[in-house]
Amino acid sequence: MKTTAKTGNRSYIEGSFSGIISILLLFASKLNENLNYNLALSLIPVFFSVLSIIKFKKNNSGRISVRESSKIGTGVFLVSSIWCIPYLFFGSNNQYSEFIPMILISSIIVGLIVGFLIGLILKK
Repeated sequence: MKTTAKTGNRSYIEGSFSGIISILLLFASKLNENLNYNLALSLIPVFFSVLSIIKFKKNNSGRISVRESSKIGTGVFLVSSIWCIPYLFFGSNNQYSEFIPMILISSIIVGLIVGFLIGLILKK
């Protein structure tokens, strides 16, 4: 019986790394008000999605479907945004707490789009 790689494992691991690095950048931008990390914060989940999809393809004998890459991209973005929710409560003085459902929904949509596009590019 052949075992294949799991999409959820990749999403949790890479999404956690993405979330932790995003939180560190958010706190660093809070310490130094002159620095603006918006572009970096936007590209961190994209980078980890690409990395995760490539690792999944390598572990799955070089095969990946667009559906699997969409799942991984969505998972990475969702886990990353879940990691950033405590910052929204404690680090921003509760001024962004009403936007949390919108942030989660937008991260799912962006994760689907990024995963789908990466899957189309990597599928051969």
